[in-house]
Amino acid sequence: MHTPRHPTRSITIMASALLALFLLSFVLGRYGVPLGEVVKILLSRVFSIEQTWTDNMAIAVWNVRLPRILLACLVGCGLSAAGTAYQTVFQNPMAAPDILGASSGACFGAALAILTGQSTVMVTVFAFLASLLSVALVYLVGRRSRGSRVVSLLLAGIMVGSLFSACTSYIKLVAEMGKKLDEIYKTTGDFMGTLGTPIVNSTGGEWMVIGLARSGRPVPAGYYDNVVDYVKAKADANERLHWAKVTDNARVILALTAIGKDVTNVGGHNLLKGLDNMAYVQTQGINGPIFTLIALDSHNYPTMGDVTREKLIQVILDAQLNDGGWDLSAGKADPDMTAMAIQALAPYYKTNETVKAAVDKALEALSALQRNDGGFGSWGTVNSESCAQVIVALTALGIDPTADSRFVKNDLTVLDALASFYVTGGGFKHVADKDRDGMATEQGYYALAAYYRLTASKTSLYDMSDVTITVTPDQPATPDQPAKPDAPRTGDESPVLVWMGMAALAGAAVLLMQNKKKRA
Repeated sequence: MHTPRHPTRSITIMASALLALFLLSFVLGRYGVPLGEVVKILLSRVFSIEQTWTDNMAIAVWNVRLPRILLACLVGCGLSAAGTAYQTVFQNPMAAPDILGASSGACFGAALAILTGQSTVMVTVFAFLASLLSVALVYLVGRRSRGSRVVSLLLAGIMVGSLFSACTSYIKLVAEMGKKLDEIYKTTGDFMGTLGTPIVNSTGGEWMVIGLARSGRPVPAGYYDNVVDYVKAKADANERLHWAKVTDNARVILALTAIGKDVTNVGGHNLLKGLDNMAYVQTQGINGPIFTLIALDSHNYPTMGDVTREKLIQVILDAQLNDGGWDLSAGKADPDMTAMAIQALAPYYKTNETVKAAVDKALEALSALQRNDGGFGSWGTVNSESCAQVIVALTALGIDPTADSRFVKNDLTVLDALASFYVTGGGFKHVADKDRDGMATEQGYYALAAYYRLTASKTSLYDMSDVTITVTPDQPATPDQPAKPDAPRTGDESPVLVWMGMAALAGAAVLLMQNKKKRA
């Protein structure tokens, strides 16, 4: 290294330049402060100086500009010291934090800490440790290389620095995806909040309620009133809302549980009783047992009649195809049905070996069905609903769809695929070339609710054990439900009244005769 012939002069010149830049930095800015006033403001803390400046000038100097200028000076000093230390240790005039990969390593460490939600202190710690790691890698690679030591360190630094820069870029990409999902989640929730009071229906009804409730958003109070009216009108003697579709009962049970309502007394009807017959449960194909099991397990509800959890599980397992999936009629794995079956079996994955084996096989089938863009399709068409069902299934098992390599294709996940169906302003399309769709919006939203519940370490979408159920009191009499007398009449009341009347007359006669005797 070249040593200046007059180091004192050089130091004086650099110190003077630093002082000039220091003072000039206070003057520059959108809010102008004259240099003379800057000097007075700085000296006023040490000497007694008559105030000629405004309070805003003092705030700008002390609270805004001084901290930033001091920090810039300290950073510059730190970089200079680091450069000197590097050149001394490595005996190489080319050595510097940026050339040897330390800067790239520090950026990676800080980005990783920010992505994982670490504190400000931990961000600094992560950056420091990552920079040490990068320098260590450069040193190890450089020592093992042949040829000039200077060239080896230079090339190793470029290589390691590029590696950490690439990792930082990937973190930025992940963060951008997370930011995009946050926006989609919020705007879709806002949009659904504008749709009014949900009705009792598979679209515009229970799935909307489940999504809103499980995402922490309010559900219009009028929905429960709609349910009560619907149940009173539709429930038959067996408490079934439909003569052939057990999923009607199951769907309403899930929605009411999500908002903390008593499913055993809905306008005087017990919706659980509608799930008490295995023959009826299976009239809807495999859909019936799947959603019956999901509904019963949503809040550990008791089974009734000849329906048991063991029977429901067995029916679902028996319907599994050789390829590991489930279907309605096609004879090969369908992503929607396979995902729904996994959702039903998820509570038993860790405790039932047979279930675990079946679910593991089903996960392999889902992975094989995933497309190169991360999406899933049913009946030959990639659609948002299929993606949504897979997200709910994976999160029910505690699997992060963005982190499990089985469900990442070409660096794309099922969440990337779902996001591709997003409609600006909130909502989802069914397929790419269509407009916003009601069912797609509701399923896409509750799928995101399931994902965000997983990332927040909350219970899964259908595990509603975290919901407090408010027991419904006995329903008051209504015009369509006449009031019953307090005690039923048996037909024996008339003789009792006659005997009571005769006893009263006999008593009165006895009292009258005694009074006559006393008078006599």
